[in-house]
Amino acid sequence: MADAEPVRTTEHEEVKRAELLLELYVKAQALTDKELYDYVLDKAVELTGSTIGFFHKVAEDQNTVILTTWNAAALESCDASYDTHYPVTDAGNWLDCLRQGRPILYNDFPKSPNQKGLPEGHTPLKRFMSVPVWEGNKVRYIFGVGNKPKDYGEPDVVQTQLIANELTKIMMQRRAEFELKESEERLSLATRSAGIGVWDW
Repeated sequence: MADAEPVRTTEHEEVKRAELLLELYVKAQALTDKELYDYVLDKAVELTGSTIGFFHKVAEDQNTVILTTWNAAALESCDASYDTHYPVTDAGNWLDCLRQGRPILYNDFPKSPNQKGLPEGHTPLKRFMSVPVWEGNKVRYIFGVGNKPKDYGEPDVVQTQLIANELTKIMMQRRAEFELKESEERLSLATRSAGIGVWDW
């Protein structure tokens, strides 16, 4: 079996990616987690030429999706109601990327497998792509985009995976900094408490 052809990108696409990553790191310094999620999702929708998109977290047990954010166009065209947490067992094929642990492309969504139907009021889907974002041996996030005017392909996967990976690095760094700060605060509290104890004694 022949090796798969590598994904070829133009110089313009490479420059656009580099600019995006630089902008992401600069903006990330001033954005809250939610603002960062929204920003990265908007870029994923833009880079893939999609109309709608979502970004959701995956719970530690990998059995629940924590519904996190949708892009503005998706919210405007969709009036379906959602709970905060969505069991994986209840979800249709929009979560196949989590179940299979790989990017999923459905370029004829009405005829795609494993459907369980969409909630009443949900935006109709013509095409759909979802990408899992791994951290270690677990999927931590899911990007989903839909309704691109033409078929999704490998370049769309590469674009989305690129910014998803960078987001993961930023979030890991934030968690590490938060844990370090907490550790320093605990140490400081313990030191002060020990000093008080010695003084009382």
